[in-house]
Amino acid sequence: MKKKHTKAPSFAVCISNEDYKASLEVGKLYRVIPDEEAASHGYLRVVDESGEDYGYAADRFAPLESPQVEGKALCQVGTEASVERQVMNYWITIHWPPRVDDDDSGAGTGVWVPEGRQQAASDMRPGDYVAVYEARSGRPEIRTRPDDTIIKVACKSGREGMICYGTADSCVSAIPDSQPQRYSDGSEIWWRWYTPVSILSRTGFVKRPRINQILGYSTNYNLRGFGDYHSGLKKITKPQFDALVQAFHASRPIELPTNARSGGHRYGGGGEGTVHRNLKDYVASNPVVALNEAGLRLLRVEYEFPTNDRADIVLVDEHSRIVGVEIEPSVDDIDLVGLLQAIKYQHMLECVTDREPGDSRGILIAHKIGAQVKTICTRYGIECYEISREVVDSWVAQNAA
Repeated sequence: MKKKHTKAPSFAVCISNEDYKASLEVGKLYRVIPDEEAASHGYLRVVDESGEDYGYAADRFAPLESPQVEGKALCQVGTEASVERQVMNYWITIHWPPRVDDDDSGAGTGVWVPEGRQQAASDMRPGDYVAVYEARSGRPEIRTRPDDTIIKVACKSGREGMICYGTADSCVSAIPDSQPQRYSDGSEIWWRWYTPVSILSRTGFVKRPRINQILGYSTNYNLRGFGDYHSGLKKITKPQFDALVQAFHASRPIELPTNARSGGHRYGGGGEGTVHRNLKDYVASNPVVALNEAGLRLLRVEYEFPTNDRADIVLVDEHSRIVGVEIEPSVDDIDLVGLLQAIKYQHMLECVTDREPGDSRGILIAHKIGAQVKTICTRYGIECYEISREVVDSWVAQNAA
């Protein structure tokens, strides 16, 4: 989209980051880049958490148009906010493996820092990227049962490498009513400081020697005493983080299997309608523009599963998550077919491409979607987008010329 400069507020406060939690932070000031064309389509171009400018729906922001509004917004943002965009930080944290009596579902979902070493996390901010390394082992924990029996709980065998990455939900803060934990070697550690991490991807792995190489250590370094202030948490550079993520995704690339089985045509005897085909082609031609999301790339159009189901579009996002897209001309409040298709495609694609559970997305796209269906989409984790028919028809006309 060509940028055209026009008069616009210099800054705006994000009031909704739904579906863009890695790119926008609610309550934060963002610099507005004047863009006449984006504004004509109901978008506002801002410099987001990536450091680049992208267009987002204007109703996600409250523009700062007067000193009175600006003063109120700065109070909402907080004392640490400033007119200049905060610098994104990048981190790697070390986790012990889960205990033998725990499942693995929560692995990597937070940053914990011991009491007395919290200075290591003083620069951590919401939206910062965090790589999570799982150690080979951890100290057995001493626990007291309700009957006062003392037991020793060991850790599972760890994977000794990077197991996932995500974004920090908040600054690190003290866990209320937490207590030091005792270990079988006689030591105590008070894991008092914590922030949750929203996981972006679990599908991949980076071995310790490669991590050491990227971070500039000897390849045989065992990472004991690792981190700033020996905290197990270290701030790293963006190039180092990007190299870790690249190696992580390269270990398990997405491969979409071809289904040799032939089946009936999805659209029945009448074939695919023109409105449906035009909307599908518009999204497939440039998903970054159509869905206003950087990093999306097309993998397949009309992908057929072994079940003879067909996903309209298959995409991959910047975090190597597989994305199943269902296209419908319009969806009213009693029509759940498109939603159900999106749910089905999301999980079938996750399975056939060997993604870890959760490393997939389902999207429903139509010219118009009923409010009730949008609510149900939110409940079941399906993203929904409305793209006006005028925009699609204009694109079709331009490409036909």
